[in-house]
Parts: sequence; structure tokens; C-alpha cells
Amino acid sequence: MGLGHMGGPMAANLVGAGHLVRGHDLVPEALVAAARAGVERAGSAADAVAMMAKEAVGRAFGTTRAEGVRFERRLFHAVFATADQKEGMAAFVDKRPPEFRHR
Repeated sequence: MGLGHMGGPMAANLVGAGHLVRGHDLVPEALVAAARAGVERAGSAADAVAMMAKEAVGRAFGTTRAEGVRFERRLFHAVFATADQKEGMAAFVDKRPPEFRHR
């Protein structure tokens, strides 16, 4: 979960409701603010993406198909904005190996 203008307050609300929340952001100030709210820091963007995938699979068993698709769509859009995704697509188009930086 990104911890910017929208994700930070959402993460803080989830922590306040008793949930364990881990997040990652490329902006150091967002990480500091989230930590003050009780959000655990994911080691990297790759860790955060792995947690999102795990949550999506877990949600598949406890919700309707329509809600599951909406949840998966939100995660897809969040992950699609990463620098590694852009590098992967550029490498594919350029027919070269990607140089991932876990961002």
C-alpha cells in the first residue's frame, strides 16, 4: 500500500480499527508519518506487492466474485504504477533483460 495523500490516512484508519497494516512509499516523509500512525514498513515495493497478492487470494474465499474483482482491480492499478513495472515493460519492448531496482 502506498502511503501518500490517500493511502496514508487509509492505512492509519485501518490501524485504528485494529488491523495490521504494512506499507511502502518512495517518499521518506510518508514512511515517517505512517510509522507514527502504527503502520509497519514493508521492506521494499516488491514486499508490498507480494503482500497485496497474498491478500487478494485470501479475499477470494471470503467475498463475492464482484467484490473480489473490484479489489483485484484496485491492486492492479496500484502495482501498475511502480518503477519496476515500467522498467519491465520497457525491457520487453526493447527486447532486453530488465534491470529491476525493487521500486
